[in-house]
Amino acid sequence: NDGLQPLFTDNDLSLFANGTDPYGHPNVNWYKAIMRPTSMQANANLDISGGTQAVKYFISGGAFTQEGNIRDFSTNTDGVNSNYFYRRYNLRSNLDIQATRNLSLRLDVTARFGDVNQPFGQNVIGTIYNFAEVRPYSAPFLNPDGSYAYYRDTRSQRPTINAVLETQGYNRQRRTDFNVLFGFNEKLDDITKGLSLIGRIAYAGVDQNTLNLFRDKPFPPSYLYDPITGTYNLNTGNSSGGYTLAKYRTTGNNDLANQRVNGQVYLNYDRTFGPHHVSSLLLYNQQSYRVDYEASIFGVVVAQVPQKFRGYSLKVGYDYKQKYLFDFNAALNGSDRFEAKNRNGFFPALGLGWNISKESFFADNLKMFNLFKLRASYGLVGSDVAPGNQYLYNQVYQNGGGYSFGQTNGTTGTIYEGSLGNSNVSWEKAKKFDVGVDMNLFNDKISATIDYFHDRRYDQLVIRQDIPLILGIGVSPTNVAVTVNRGFDGMVTYQDRIGQVQYSLGVVFSVAKNKVLYQAEAAQRYPWLAKTGHPIDQPFGYNFVGYYSQKDIDDAEVA
Repeated sequence: NDGLQPLFTDNDLSLFANGTDPYGHPNVNWYKAIMRPTSMQANANLDISGGTQAVKYFISGGAFTQEGNIRDFSTNTDGVNSNYFYRRYNLRSNLDIQATRNLSLRLDVTARFGDVNQPFGQNVIGTIYNFAEVRPYSAPFLNPDGSYAYYRDTRSQRPTINAVLETQGYNRQRRTDFNVLFGFNEKLDDITKGLSLIGRIAYAGVDQNTLNLFRDKPFPPSYLYDPITGTYNLNTGNSSGGYTLAKYRTTGNNDLANQRVNGQVYLNYDRTFGPHHVSSLLLYNQQSYRVDYEASIFGVVVAQVPQKFRGYSLKVGYDYKQKYLFDFNAALNGSDRFEAKNRNGFFPALGLGWNISKESFFADNLKMFNLFKLRASYGLVGSDVAPGNQYLYNQVYQNGGGYSFGQTNGTTGTIYEGSLGNSNVSWEKAKKFDVGVDMNLFNDKISATIDYFHDRRYDQLVIRQDIPLILGIGVSPTNVAVTVNRGFDGMVTYQDRIGQVQYSLGVVFSVAKNKVLYQAEAAQRYPWLAKTGHPIDQPFGYNFVGYYSQKDIDDAEVA
């Protein structure tokens, strides 16, 4: 007992408990008052399909709605829905046409429209949970006349959370996804059997619109009701003017749109001559990607320069009786991220395989194996994904401070030289080696795939750390870093059937180690500070070796 007067009398505690004085002695479980015990989710779909031998179609439409876990506080306000909800409508259609004996056409269209709504403000859920922890006797949910109450035992004396949720507005994100794919397949058996020409062009567009509807003064007027006198006292908060409810205003529509176009045309050949099987593919591929950002309140549209990619690929495959396998791949890719002299990269790869289970000496003596195949591959791959600026070969200029000029009080903006451009920037490359085995045993009940891989990445783009700061200017990433990654991975699966029940069990494993061989690191004062020679993104710090007691510290051998 601290000798202080109790905060509540026995009569107060009784009134809190029996609920006979809900306004003078409120007892509100704010968590239950705010949160829904359950939320509704509904999904509906309608599919239509049909057609003839020449034309086949499929149409699908759907609607999905999901409510949030916050109670609906919009029914008592001015019609502004600030609740959590998600609405989605989707449409899909597929059309396949057999135009001629050798020509088939394909048209696929998908569209999705979605709205995500939430109360306006940052970290709304965190704010709600903070309010949900307010003491139950702090305020009634509403006053008798329907006006808002406020938390009178808190320092800010803000209106209750239901008042805030009803009046603060919303953040609404509307997203539209639209995809179109058109393709054709022309069989050229009249020229030679197994030859075909295939083409596809695909468009993928996303338009995202964000609208914020809010008030500059988000807190509505709230009152303290006196059940004895029946009077309402206006909450003045931390200012003499009290809380006033401003009109809604909006930041305008913030639009983000991106468009991707991908076109492919390839000549395909696949044919078997007795025990010999030959396949080949000659591909042309072109991609374009663009992002536009619009802030309509300022009438400004910011359009990024489209990113473009073009590539030619060749694939040749051969196998003899499915026993001896050979694959050769080559790609000549061009990217606009690099200057013309470095724009193109050539990336070949070779693969060999031996299906030993097709050999008579193996099949006759090891009959438990349905498949036993050895394979190996070695190739060069490249990446044009560069860190930072999309065009690292360009000189960068940045906005600087202003200066006064002439007889006016205004200032004139300036620019200053940013990071130096790197005209030699080019593809990041990796030499990839892989050797593995594929096995199926006991009528395919057990299957296993095990691989050893060794990747050596070089010409990786990093910012050199060995250039002294006396240069006085930033530098762009340079193709100098080298890393290596090697290890094993694989999967083992067992599948069987018990009566009408089919089951499978599987294990996936992977063991890998990587190391930085070179990254233009500055010379360190102590060798153990160098990151070169360690794994990528290796954390550095002190090792925790345990706690020491005073006895340990006093012991010279331990210390």
